Amino acid sequence: ALPIWRVTVAHEHAASAAMLQLLGWLARSLEVPRAAPRVVLATPRGERHAFGAMMAASVAAHDGWHVTWLGADLPAAQIAAGAEHGGARAVGLSTAVQEPGLDRELGALRELLPSHMPLLIGGPGAAFLADAPGVTKVRDLAHWRALLATHMTSAELES
Repeated sequence: ALPIWRVTVAHEHAASAAMLQLLGWLARSLEVPRAAPRVVLATPRGERHAFGAMMAASVAAHDGWHVTWLGADLPAAQIAAGAEHGGARAVGLSTAVQEPGLDRELGALRELLPSHMPLLIGGPGAAFLADAPGVTKVRDLAHWRALLATHMTSAELES
C-alpha cells in the first residue's frame, strides 16, 4: 500500500512562504511611474498571516502604486512611523483572524496617522471589527482596487 500523506503545519507554512515570495516578487517587478503614490502595507500586532496583505500589495503595484511592505505583526506606532517616513498616501492592513485588542490597535493607529490619510483594513478578521471613524473595511480585492483608485490623482492615472 502507498503511504498516506498528511499535510502538517510545516507543509502549510512552506507553501505560504513560497506564495509570499512569489507575490512579493510580482509586486517588486512591476514598473510603477515615478509620480505614483505610495501605500504602506502591514499586518497589525498579533497577526502573523501576511498572505492577504501581499495579495493587496501585488494588486496595488499592478494598479500603479509604489508599495512599502512593513511586515507582519507590527504595533500601531511602527506602522505609523513607516507611513510617515515612507511618504505614504494610504495605509493598508490585513487580518485573517479576529485578534483580541485589534479594535484598540486600530484606534491607536488612527490617532497616530494624519487625519487625511486613509486607513484601510481587509481580510476575514476585519468583518468582526466594530465600525470606527476613519477606518475603512475592505470587502475584497475589487473593493481594494476601487478604494485605491479614489486616492490617486488624475495626473497619476495618466502617467
